[in-house]
Amino acid sequence: MPESLSHLNRRSFIKVGSSAVLYPFLFFGIGSCGLIGSPVDWKTKDLSVDDKGQLEILQVDGTAVSEAEELKPGVRIESRRTIELKEGVLVASLPDNSIIKLSKNAVVTFKLDSRQGGTMHLRKGGMLAVVNKSRAKPYLIRTANAMIGVKGTVCYSNILTREELEEFSIPGPSADYFCLCNGGIDFLNEGLDQLKSDRSDYHNPYFIRPGKERAFIEPTDNLINHTDEEIFELIQRMKGRKHETGWLSLKDEAGSYN
Repeated sequence: MPESLSHLNRRSFIKVGSSAVLYPFLFFGIGSCGLIGSPVDWKTKDLSVDDKGQLEILQVDGTAVSEAEELKPGVRIESRRTIELKEGVLVASLPDNSIIKLSKNAVVTFKLDSRQGGTMHLRKGGMLAVVNKSRAKPYLIRTANAMIGVKGTVCYSNILTREELEEFSIPGPSADYFCLCNGGIDFLNEGLDQLKSDRSDYHNPYFIRPGKERAFIEPTDNLINHTDEEIFELIQRMKGRKHETGWLSLKDEAGSYN
């Protein structure tokens, strides 16, 4: 088993891969962390952006570029630019102090509002995101096979490599991995109608692969390429108010899980 793969091990929790679910090409609307309050009416959400938002680079361990500019801590990336992570990891802060961590040679294009909201288009690699609760505009995360509406949660998105497709016996030329680490999900169609809702207090992962007319969504029990320790460290890097961490399963000094 590769180092990137581990099975969910908090208490007795295991999300067994049950019968796969077929839906039309999806938007995933992710609600606020913890227990979800009133339902979200995605048809009335303001999804526009003013393209004046900037992403601030906080950390680069390795090499990353944007439009041939090598990225260093303190550099600000304007809206509609693409970050290419050549090696290592990159941590960046969004206009509303939400935070992301790129890995696995990620390639991401950003379209950002000056205050909050926008689109993060993951074209390759992995992205861990801790997103503040939206007071106005949500973030959208686009992957190869899905659109994910984020409103205040922790989530991990990964465009799977050919090696990973073979490892998990996933048919077809491409697939995404998406983990709702903490929060709630509304499954929506292209008209933003809610098809199904889901909640997770602790890691709810899926494989997502394309179909001719529908995305194929399959629950899995595998926690891939992200850990609770990694999430905790990322939350600590947030500016201002931080996402709560009580739900994480972390080792104490004796090596036991909380």
